[in-house]
Amino acid sequence: MLRAWTGRGCEALYLASSPYARKSLVCAHELGLDRALKVVSVETSPIRSSPEVNRATPLGKVPALLRDNGPNLFDSAVICEYFNSFVVGATQFPPTGEERWRSLRMHALADGLCDAAIAIRRERSRPPALRWPDWEQAHLRKLHRPTTSSRVSRYCRMSLSRLGRSRRQPPSAGSSSAPSAMISIGEGHATHHGMTASAAALPCSR
Repeated sequence: MLRAWTGRGCEALYLASSPYARKSLVCAHELGLDRALKVVSVETSPIRSSPEVNRATPLGKVPALLRDNGPNLFDSAVICEYFNSFVVGATQFPPTGEERWRSLRMHALADGLCDAAIAIRRERSRPPALRWPDWEQAHLRKLHRPTTSSRVSRYCRMSLSRLGRSRRQPPSAGSSSAPSAMISIGEGHATHHGMTASAAALPCSR
């Protein structure tokens, strides 16, 4: 059951290569909010940041949620919890107790593994003379540690083998194909914790 969510006045700035932007859309889809949400595809990077994104958030990152009834929201964890607040009984972010801490822990783990995968991708994109192998190996160890060898870690590792993958556009709001399109954007890996992991490009995101 929704708490007065209409999606009016809300625009999500989205970059297809960003696992964090995809995560926020998967969360909206899982909660049944995606059909009323306007998704605006933008091109941005750490080196060439988008003026539109810079106006939306001082961090210059996606995703960002533009709202008519309040300040813009940024950081995927904040946006996901904002979406969760509109659905009575939603379990992505339990309100209290041990279940909440378990959910937030998994959310932080997924984000941290995405951070590591993106750092590896960026390091591999440098000219050979500027690469720092020890830095890359330090992040690779995060993806291979027994304590993180879950499905999330496995998806991060798998994504590193898809460095040449082309970018995809977000599904249109209200489209009947939105669920399948949204899942394909996230490599087919999403859970009720709002996790999706792929770092095959160079997103300026979180």
